[in-house]
Formats: sequence, C-alpha cells, structure tokens
Amino acid sequence: MVFAIMVSVIISIVVWCIYRIHKYPLAKGIRLLAPVFLPLFMLKRPLLHFANAFLTKMTHPRLLPGLSKENGMVGSVPYMLFRPKGIDCPPILIYLHGGGFFFEAASGLYRACMEYALGGSCALMAVQYRTSDRHPYPAQDEDARTALRYVLQNADAMNIDKERIAVGGDSAGGCLAASLAQWARDEGINLLFQFLVYPVLDRRMSTKSMRIFPDSPIWNARLSKKMWEILGAETSPAECENLSCLPPAYIEVEEYDSLRDEGTEYSERLQKAGVAVDYHFVHGSCHGFDEFMPNPLSRKMTEERISFLRKSFWH
Repeated sequence: MVFAIMVSVIISIVVWCIYRIHKYPLAKGIRLLAPVFLPLFMLKRPLLHFANAFLTKMTHPRLLPGLSKENGMVGSVPYMLFRPKGIDCPPILIYLHGGGFFFEAASGLYRACMEYALGGSCALMAVQYRTSDRHPYPAQDEDARTALRYVLQNADAMNIDKERIAVGGDSAGGCLAASLAQWARDEGINLLFQFLVYPVLDRRMSTKSMRIFPDSPIWNARLSKKMWEILGAETSPAECENLSCLPPAYIEVEEYDSLRDEGTEYSERLQKAGVAVDYHFVHGSCHGFDEFMPNPLSRKMTEERISFLRKSFWH
C-alpha cells in the first residue's frame, strides 16, 4: 500500500513537471524552473518573518577579486558598498533588491551586485531597505530616498563622483528605483540613468501578461496581487502621467513573466516622452531566471547589463 502511494506521488510529480515544461518552454539551462513558483500560503506574515530571519543569516558569496566591500548605515538603513580597486572617485549605482518588497535580499543577489560593480567599474551601494512584512508603504521609498540623499551629501567623503550617480534594481527593487528616479527629477536631482531588471511597475495589474500568466514560473499574477496588498502602496511608477525629463533607462523584461507587459509599456511611454531606453525582451526566460542556477542565458544577460553599465558610466 505504501509503495503504491509512493509510486502515485512520483508519477504525479513527473506528470506535473512535464505539463509545466510544455506550458512554459523556457530556454535551455533553465527548463527545470518551469514547475517552480512560490505558494501563496508562504505570504503569511509569520512565514515572511521566518524567511527573512533565515535570509539575513545566510552566508554571502565570497568577495570577487578586484573589489573591496564595506558595511555601513544610512540612519537606520544598512547597506553594503562594493568598490572596484584602483579606481579613484568612481561613479556609483544605488541598487534596490527584489523580493516582492517583503523579502530581504537573497545571498545570490550580492554575487550579481559584485559582478555589476566589477564589470561596470563602478561603486555599488546595495541598500537593505525595510521590508513590507513589518513596514508598510512608504517605508521602502523613504529608505531609497534616504540612501540617495546620503550619497549626494557625502560623495566627497565616500570618494564617489557625485556627477555620476545612477539608481537600479530588480523586480520590486526596480519599482523602487523607478520611483526614486521620478522623485529625483521632481527634486531637481540629476541622475545618470535608471537600471530596471524585470521591474514591478504598476499596482493596477491591468496588462495582458497579468491576465495570461496567473501561474508563471517563480513569480506570477496571483503573487503580485498579494504583494500589493501587503505593501499597501497608494501609487506606482506606471501611474505617473509625466515621464519627461527622466534619466535614460535600461529596461529588461522576461517572456514568461506576469510583469512583462508593464515593463514594455513603461519603456514605450518613456520613449514617447523623449527618454532614451535600452529595452531588452528576453526570449525563453522567466522572472528571476538568473538567481537560481548558472546557465547560458543568465551569463548572456549579465553581460548585456554590464555592457550597459560600462557604456552609460564611462562613455
């Protein structure tokens, strides 16, 4: 009896995986991500608190050769600053991590941050903003603004080029970066560019990809709905009517991602407003495809991102 149950379970899992791989034909190297997504029950606050306690205790990747790292505080907001050795007064990318606004940064993110800093020959400030499981909106935006003000006010002491400051982030961090770019424009602060990787941009969730991807790999429309409920935000970057005079943007969207079309529409609106956009539609990809395992597509897109950073900071 037990053996029959075990066989049935194994067969069910195999059938499920085959179904998902057929439904979401991801690129070679990431196909096994097709069956994976975060269950909604994981978004209960006690579970989010537990997950964040675990994430904050995870060991970070070893520092890449050619970089230095320092930990600091902006008020009550912790950050990590990665800096390429041998470059005096480098530009800086203020980076906001993903995680639905409610998760702390995963250790794998810091590997990407190090690669961006090293490849882009720039300093990178990874801001550990307050998460929405304990701190509702607008705490996250406030922390991002605090980080930008700190860099502007302390650029000389930090040995940073205050004329070359950019903001960026992935997923929810992309939302915070886009909001920060809009706020900076309204405050008369000139940013060099905004760097948005599969960004969250629109709390209204009215795009086609939100309708057709309720269960897409890693992240999906159902999770987005719960994310916005937990955050309690009163607005989002896509709701801004005037996008003129914003800094140039890198915007990357993934083919099988519920967030895909809001990134595409935001890119189109920016271009209509006269903002230069480096837009990337990544075929065969899903949200967060670059965070789970080494694969050719991740390497390719990391190189594309680094190419943009180097070109935008140094040319």
